Amino acid sequence: MVVLSAMFLAALHSQTIVRDGKSDWVIVTEGSQSALRHGAEELRSYIATMSGAELTIGAKSERGQKVLVVRQDDRLGEEEYTIRASRNRITIAGGGKRGALYGCYGFLQDVLGCRWFTSRIAKIPKQSTL
Repeated sequence: MVVLSAMFLAALHSQTIVRDGKSDWVIVTEGSQSALRHGAEELRSYIATMSGAELTIGAKSERGQKVLVVRQDDRLGEEEYTIRASRNRITIAGGGKRGALYGCYGFLQDVLGCRWFTSRIAKIPKQSTL
């Protein structure tokens, strides 16, 4: 079960990751686990499919940069994840080996509207602004 607070939704919906097919956001992985990198690549791929914007993936961001962070959080249980939003930052953190990856899919599904029905059937909305 996913519970999204009103404060979280307000902060998240005030973010514009892509406007008219262009973005000044970057994706940053904090950690070396392969699932973090895979989650970041899935975010980049689906955001590009949805909007046409190609976000870069890096190991760190510069001060003041708008950033989608994918990171490990050892305080979370195996496969648990959190998604937090603030002014210029959205953080997807996960526990265990796959928590952050599941968080990336949760973000794509619950926030951006992607749906996967089978391994071959998906609905990925097309929008120039996210």
